[in-house]
Amino acid sequence: MAADGTLTRRGVLQLGGLGLGAFTFGGLLSACTSETPEGAAGAIDSERISAMMSDQFDNLDPTSTVFATTIAINDLIYESLYRTGQYRPVGDPTPELAASLPEEVDPTTYRIALREDVTFHDGSPLTADDVVFTIERIKDPNTPGFRSQFLSFIQEARSTGTYEVTLRLQHPTTLLVQRLSLVKVMSRKAVNASSDAVKMSPVGTGPYQVVSGVSGQQLNLRKYGKYSGQRHIEFQNVEIKVATDSAARVAGLKTGNAQVIQDVPGASVDSLSEESAVGVEAVKGDFRIFFCFNCKKAPFDNKLARQAILYGIDRDAIVKSTFFGLAEPAWAGQIQPDDPDYTRPSTVYRYDPQHAKSLLRQAGVADGEPMSIGIVSTDYVASQGPIIEENLRSLGLNPSIVPGAPGAIPSRMSKGEFHAVVLAGASDIFNPTAEFYLRYVYYGAFPRTVSHWDTEQLRQIEADLDEAVAAGNEEERKNALSKVQEGVQDEVPFATLVWKRQITGWSSSLENFRPLGHIGFPLDDVRVKS
Repeated sequence: MAADGTLTRRGVLQLGGLGLGAFTFGGLLSACTSETPEGAAGAIDSERISAMMSDQFDNLDPTSTVFATTIAINDLIYESLYRTGQYRPVGDPTPELAASLPEEVDPTTYRIALREDVTFHDGSPLTADDVVFTIERIKDPNTPGFRSQFLSFIQEARSTGTYEVTLRLQHPTTLLVQRLSLVKVMSRKAVNASSDAVKMSPVGTGPYQVVSGVSGQQLNLRKYGKYSGQRHIEFQNVEIKVATDSAARVAGLKTGNAQVIQDVPGASVDSLSEESAVGVEAVKGDFRIFFCFNCKKAPFDNKLARQAILYGIDRDAIVKSTFFGLAEPAWAGQIQPDDPDYTRPSTVYRYDPQHAKSLLRQAGVADGEPMSIGIVSTDYVASQGPIIEENLRSLGLNPSIVPGAPGAIPSRMSKGEFHAVVLAGASDIFNPTAEFYLRYVYYGAFPRTVSHWDTEQLRQIEADLDEAVAAGNEEERKNALSKVQEGVQDEVPFATLVWKRQITGWSSSLENFRPLGHIGFPLDDVRVKS
């Protein structure tokens, strides 16, 4: 935060919401990414695979990064105590570095046994001391990012044996294993020895180690020979390149310059589907286009005006024209209906301009009311601007759609420059649960800084989210989350318009490749067809 309380670019990153594809403000770094790296990946073989990502990555610190591409890369370099499934439905986390699920000593004390066959990429053994170091690093208020709020209920982590960690909690919770899936374990020795261990020379325990790279542009990985985990990795070398131009990514796939590409544009799906040498699929995930209101600026200080906008935007038209049908409107809540923690709220929106006009009249909004709507310049977000403008004008409003660099729009919003902004992002690459998303967006600094929403209703939602964390059983947790979903659907300081599918393209010479619903590319059991 700046001295005047507004959100600086660094502050935006520290809030933990701004790496495209993570819970983001739509493509924060695409405007400042360098030109696509040159050099073809060459013909695919059993030793090497090349992938093109759509957005830049920052340093590879797993305790602070908010960039989706970095998180996807770190999934190959680091391991967590517990691993969350990559495909919907994700199920419960399973042990990865832990040898088993936590052993309950009492309702607020747990012991975690670690696997004893794990070594870091520098050859040193993983011990309980490294786990304690990583948890303390995440909880350190000086560590940027968002993860500390998700481990705040851990009062103490300590080593009680070479391969045993004991956690003391502030209160009981059913979410301990879910939250520990966020802990990508780092080497205390490596981090203390060199700051490069958290930048471009990370030392993890995962299936791949970094060989070389240029921050934000390209990274070369090599299979770690002493990897002892359960993932089945075939390729010896992985090359990851950044190409922000979607046409360049599509061309790279067609020419064999890349075997996997992220964020295929919807307009290219049909043509790629006709190519025998490639595969393409749009997978349902949690990537959202959302409308964020300035709740301190009239008329959106009145929730009826906010609700009116959500009745007045034709989301079906957005899905058809912008996403070529590869998206779903989000009428019935901020959580997708197939989520196990979804509760259908009493307020269900629909495209109803007449009802929207009625709500605007009830809110005292005059005909011709001027309002500025910031919209990030990422193509699949900015292309919705004309539809939104036309919809708002049909309601009798006088909107001004203001495009801007993805990094600048949220910062300007924090300064109160806009009545609302249109942004994009997802949280499921961090953690694919409803509780995680709701706490991420409607708790702490995020709603107060971005939506300027600081009301009794927010404090009640925060209390309900705390109740969910401290719930003694699944029923109590779901009841608390149900109250949160009801509250945010009614207040809508921050509302999902549509869920965009994640579109991945890959070489048809790959066997067992299965695309994800979020940024990243799975290599488990993937090989070249014989």
